[in-house]
Formats: sequence, structure tokens, C-alpha cells
Amino acid sequence: MMYFHSHNPEELKRYLESHYPEKGLYIFSKEAFEIGLFGKGEVHPRFFDRIGDLVLITKKDFSFNYKYTGKEESLKGRHGSLTEIELLIPIIAIRGLRD
Repeated sequence: MMYFHSHNPEELKRYLESHYPEKGLYIFSKEAFEIGLFGKGEVHPRFFDRIGDLVLITKKDFSFNYKYTGKEESLKGRHGSLTEIELLIPIIAIRGLRD
């Protein structure tokens, strides 16, 4: 997922939906929270400050990438969708040694 902060979230959502409709779902942050996208439980007072106004969830294997200065390396691994391969994560557990 990618989070956007905007002075005009409605306009930003319209722009993204019209220019990149096949690449992602664009959901207002409060709606994403209401449908349980961030889980359950008590909300931290600064939660919505952190996630901004709009949430991007990529479709299929698309990813959005931006660089702050233009000199950074692109990451080889990216994630941010709700595809099965993104949701199924292997776990490796190591049992601790006792004295």
C-alpha cells in the first residue's frame, strides 16, 4: 500500500482513477479503516496523520515507485497488493536455546 497526503484528496482520487485505473484501488483512508483494512483494535491518536488521506492498493503485480532525489536505487522487491502471493508469507521459527 502507499499512502497519500493531499490538500484535495477527492481531486487526487479522481486523477489517479482516471490515469491509472487498471493499476490500483484508491480508497479514502477513513473508508479503508472502516472496512477493516488496518485490522481491529484501538486507534492511535496520530493514526490518520500517518496514513494520510488516500490509500493505494495495487492490483495484480503492479507497483508504484518514486524517488525523493532521483539518485536512489530502485528496490528489487516490492509489495503492496492484496494478491494471494502477497498475503501468504512463509514463517521461519527458531526455538531458543536454554542455559
